[in-house]
Amino acid sequence: MKWIKLIDDFRYRLMNAQKERKNKNKWMGEELEWVIFERETMFNFTNEERLKNNLPPVTIEDIKRVEGWAAGHSDYTFKFALYCAELSIGKSKHPDAM
Repeated sequence: MKWIKLIDDFRYRLMNAQKERKNKNKWMGEELEWVIFERETMFNFTNEERLKNNLPPVTIEDIKRVEGWAAGHSDYTFKFALYCAELSIGKSKHPDAM
């Protein structure tokens, strides 16, 4: 049950960040501002959870990697949240995991 709640917490954070898309539509180099904002939201929350689990922080590159695994899926929001939740507890079930 705690695992489902953790995934839901990540999904909630991401969904709240996604609400800002209409306000963050400037290009920042090669990416839109909202893409960076959502990624940073998940990066920060993943590391907050890792701290609670006495794990070292992940890098933004780790978040970009799991974001890439979710990209293109119809359930992108759920998958991105799931993969970040896995990172937050030091487990990654994806075949390309580090």
